[in-house]
Amino acid sequence: MGLDLLADVVTTPAFDVDDVESERQVILEELHLAEDEGDDRDAVAGARGAVGRAPARERGAQFARVHRRHGPGRHRRFFEQHYHPSNLVLVAAGGIDHRRVVEAGSGSRPTPAGPVVPIGQHQWATCRRRPRRCCAGARAGAPGRGVARVPADGPGSLHALSVCNQILGGGLSSRLFQEIREERGLAYSVFSSVSSYSDAGSVVAYAGTSPDRVGEVHRLIVDTTAELVAHGVTHREWEVARGYLEGAALLSLEDSGSVMARLGNHVCARGTVSPLEVQLAKLRAVTPDDVHRVAQRLLAHQPAVCAVGPLKPKSLA
Repeated sequence: MGLDLLADVVTTPAFDVDDVESERQVILEELHLAEDEGDDRDAVAGARGAVGRAPARERGAQFARVHRRHGPGRHRRFFEQHYHPSNLVLVAAGGIDHRRVVEAGSGSRPTPAGPVVPIGQHQWATCRRRPRRCCAGARAGAPGRGVARVPADGPGSLHALSVCNQILGGGLSSRLFQEIREERGLAYSVFSSVSSYSDAGSVVAYAGTSPDRVGEVHRLIVDTTAELVAHGVTHREWEVARGYLEGAALLSLEDSGSVMARLGNHVCARGTVSPLEVQLAKLRAVTPDDVHRVAQRLLAHQPAVCAVGPLKPKSLA
């Protein structure tokens, strides 16, 4: 019954006029909320500096103008073009009967077929847009973010990139955390993260600090990254990072939601699900030299730099 209801909602929405207008207003309020959150404004500014997307306030104005002109009919046409069964992935995890899930999914009402999104057919490329330095908004704290605008050059680099990110800023033993928080007490929150898509991605370093310390924190992020690029990682760092990532992968299987997310992400991005044993084998195969090579390939590029707070552009110079 639950799966039938879910399939009905996903495949045959009503698009009631009042419901659409109500949801439009909710989305506008969500966009406005992003203006109140320093972290969100920082992320938007970083994305704009890296790939040239419009900032949140411009997106909100564009959204309002477009949705005032186009009613539910436009939404339905968009839905029918993109949300047809060929573009949907059904994932279930837990104590379920596979046959019944397949039957329930196959029994959903047909919708007009639109273009099928290709999976795993993208060519790896480098974003060559000139990086910008930007300063946006006002806040007591001043988070700073640097975006490396270069994707890995193929799926084989992703496990090495995961280990590299874990060593740079992925945990309490990472270089950024130890250098900026533990040794100097310059920030409470400091980390790095990776976003990977089928044809692009980003490496982000983030720190929240006081306005008068932004320059020092920015310099430490740059210097710590440069040290990793120049000299690679130690054997101990490599061991700890691999062990953490392997343990995290195993622990994530204890939660049904995480299992479903893993399955869905694999199908959408790769067209197939890699068995956990294969994933762990590739992770264990990563060497310190692999980590050094991916750092040289991705982190040697000049990043886009942005900040939110009572700052001037020269604060990040």
